[in-house]
Amino acid sequence: MSADPHSFPQAAHWTQLWRTGVLHSCSHGIEGNYDGELRLFWERNAAVLPQGARVLDVGTGNGAIALLIHRFRPDLQVVGTDLADVDPRSNVANGRELFSGITFLPRTPMHAIPLADGSVDLLASQYAFEYAAQGPALQEFSRLIGPGGRIAWILHSTNSEISRISSRQAQAIADVLRSDGIFDRAEQVIKELYAAKASGPSFLSGSRTAEQSRLAFNEAAGALVDRALAERDLPVLGRSVGILQDALGPAAQDPSTALRRLQSGRAMLAEEAARLQELMRATRSEDEMKRLAYALGAQGMNSGFEPLMYRGVNMGWALEAVRE
Repeated sequence: MSADPHSFPQAAHWTQLWRTGVLHSCSHGIEGNYDGELRLFWERNAAVLPQGARVLDVGTGNGAIALLIHRFRPDLQVVGTDLADVDPRSNVANGRELFSGITFLPRTPMHAIPLADGSVDLLASQYAFEYAAQGPALQEFSRLIGPGGRIAWILHSTNSEISRISSRQAQAIADVLRSDGIFDRAEQVIKELYAAKASGPSFLSGSRTAEQSRLAFNEAAGALVDRALAERDLPVLGRSVGILQDALGPAAQDPSTALRRLQSGRAMLAEEAARLQELMRATRSEDEMKRLAYALGAQGMNSGFEPLMYRGVNMGWALEAVRE
């Protein structure tokens, strides 16, 4: 049985991401499923497996890697686990058809996977293992991987483009959500509209505070739009503009709806910031990768790693290992 979902509140912001229906965590930069060198990495590792072998994809999210492997080798038994409350069949468009034949185990930590000893032929992970506690996870993986079994992982790197963009995205969210920032100013404008709705439209025309709130918001909004246009590689800025437009659209007629939309948008951005901060903590340097290879060696795994390039861009570390 999988673990109690209430035991893992740290996965809540990931659960929310997967419920939006994105197939993978790089959806803002890669449309559809992974392609190019990323897809080839998984096809190459699946190609060497015997007929009917079992693949375990830990940290599966909405099943992007499980789906790539299953489509390339439909004869394989593919199982995806995740600490988050994932449900790719329901979350992803056409999920019931896409993921037919793949088993998913949600709310399952890497140190407690309900599969038999030695039952895994390939243990896969893309941008997932590095988030877990290494010691307990490696001990569990050692139990699961049988003789001749393999590991194939793609991990976040301190030198990757993902790390660089994530750092800038996190800072952009912090700027947008800071105290007395544009969201606070938008909220103040909505509160002034609340007061006008209760006191009558003449309240706004005679209120110096309301005028100051409007001018402060307009100044911040202009700065945000200018920045979003100048830094198009930071999609969170454009999303922030969209959230504010959606919230303030009905503000004059329905301030309560405007406030709910604003608060929902703020919460969504805060969840994204939490995921980005977690990602940056999970990045691995070359020295840390060497220590990981050593730890795998202690578990009887012969491993090697190298940077993984995708369309000329560093996407992280590619690590492969075989149980001797």
